[in-house]
Amino acid sequence: MAHVENKCIIKVPVEYTFDYVVDPANRPQWMDKVLEVKDIFPGPVDQGTSWHEKQKVAGRIIEFVAKITGLDRPRMYAMNMVIPGGEGILLTTFEPENDGTLMTRVLDYALPGAFFGKLAEKLLFDRFVKKSLRETAAKLKIVLESRQNS
Repeated sequence: MAHVENKCIIKVPVEYTFDYVVDPANRPQWMDKVLEVKDIFPGPVDQGTSWHEKQKVAGRIIEFVAKITGLDRPRMYAMNMVIPGGEGILLTTFEPENDGTLMTRVLDYALPGAFFGKLAEKLLFDRFVKKSLRETAAKLKIVLESRQNS
């Protein structure tokens, strides 16, 4: 599995940041690659909450099932994403940082051989995923800080 990590400081309280990030319905608002989130398991977001998601990744549309596999409000949540022939595990932690939140996301993933293959995964997709994590964190920071200040 490939491994990427991203850290971001968001000038918004930990509880608010956590509640926003963990809610799958919010993903299209801060993740540009997310085209659709549907079939969210009804009820409050908790361990076991699942949904279907459609993303545009490297010019291709992928659909996958995601499920929250760990949740400790407001400190961390883990989710598993399953695409045909591949999977990803995302661990997101939230720590108080001055008046805001230090959010760390660690993604471990394996792509199906038909999607890019092992060599391309290491050479191309790794760089793409790191860039994507940076960009989504930057957009999340803008979205949450603008809400906090309005």
